[in-house]
Amino acid sequence: MMFVNKIVAVLKRNATLVATLVLTALAAIRPEPAARYYSTLSLPLIITLFACLGLSLDLNELRNATVALKVHASIQTFSLVATPWAFYAVCYKTGLARAVLGKFATGTMATACLPTTTNTNVIFTEQASGDVSVAAINAAVGNLMGALVAPLTAAATVGGSSAAGPSALFGLAVKIIAPFVCGIATQLLIKRRLTFLRSVSSYFLVAFLYLIFCDAFATGSSINPLSVFKLCVFMFLFHVLLLGTAWRLSGMVDPKPERRVAFVVCATQKTESLGVAIVSSLFDDDDDLADYTLPVVVYHTIQMFCAASLVPTLKRLVDNTGGDDDDVEDDIHGAKVPSTTPVVVNNGDPDNARPLLRTRDGNLDVVSNLDVESEHKAEGDVVV
Repeated sequence: MMFVNKIVAVLKRNATLVATLVLTALAAIRPEPAARYYSTLSLPLIITLFACLGLSLDLNELRNATVALKVHASIQTFSLVATPWAFYAVCYKTGLARAVLGKFATGTMATACLPTTTNTNVIFTEQASGDVSVAAINAAVGNLMGALVAPLTAAATVGGSSAAGPSALFGLAVKIIAPFVCGIATQLLIKRRLTFLRSVSSYFLVAFLYLIFCDAFATGSSINPLSVFKLCVFMFLFHVLLLGTAWRLSGMVDPKPERRVAFVVCATQKTESLGVAIVSSLFDDDDDLADYTLPVVVYHTIQMFCAASLVPTLKRLVDNTGGDDDDVEDDIHGAKVPSTTPVVVNNGDPDNARPLLRTRDGNLDVVSNLDVESEHKAEGDVVV
């Protein structure tokens, strides 16, 4: 019974992923009934997705962005600049990605341009005992910047007249940026964040993916098991490379393990909803749209499984460090006294302890309402 409950809990946590896989299978089996609605419903679904994102984005976290500013800037630079342009230079421009992945290369390039997720990065960071505030701030900042930067980066890197032309950029502005900005403006106007829309937008995303794959299979998509397998292997290796690089860089940016965990999770995860919307906007009339969309779905699936697998290891790493370096504890006659409550022990007697205010650099200042006379030191008081 306990095993069944665990399975149910896992399915609930990954309901969107499970629904996507099930509906993709249904689309492959019988695509015709829903395929006819793709051209009619695709635009409203994209606009709704980004309006929901703007309405549910945690704007309060933006006010805290000045805390650990170096960490935030490094995460966003890694995610929105270093990853896409490094992939472009090494794999896409050279033709390596196309040689290995075929038509999936374009969608993989677009995936590399995406910002971090809006909620799973916070969840995994919390489960791994990482710095949740860093993850939450980057979820907000990343999606705010990503909605503006990622479409332009994708349009610039994927190339081709259909992707880089003025009409494509105008389409991105109408379908993605405008509803996103309107959602934020509405949130500011009503002075309320509509958090429930995050769940609603997940259902819209699943429906949108279902329509895309129905349309693809109905028109004779070239997707086959072997090509999907190669895509999965490539995406797994790509994600592992990002994880390793992010971990090494995080130690240079901030050595605190809690922030390193947040760095690794936030810098390597990519949002699925924005990716699907960008690809569908850039290649709306392309018969190979499903080939361009599938890499986004595959990468999202892989990052979920990798993050869940790494949580226990990352949590042990954080726990084994002993937490904050400032919380040093000393043992005085078997009694542990944290550094935040320093005392003066009179002749080694804890019962006659007197509090002092200790600064972070270890110096001692006398508490204003306590008269500590020099005679105590002369009598052999032990300062802790």
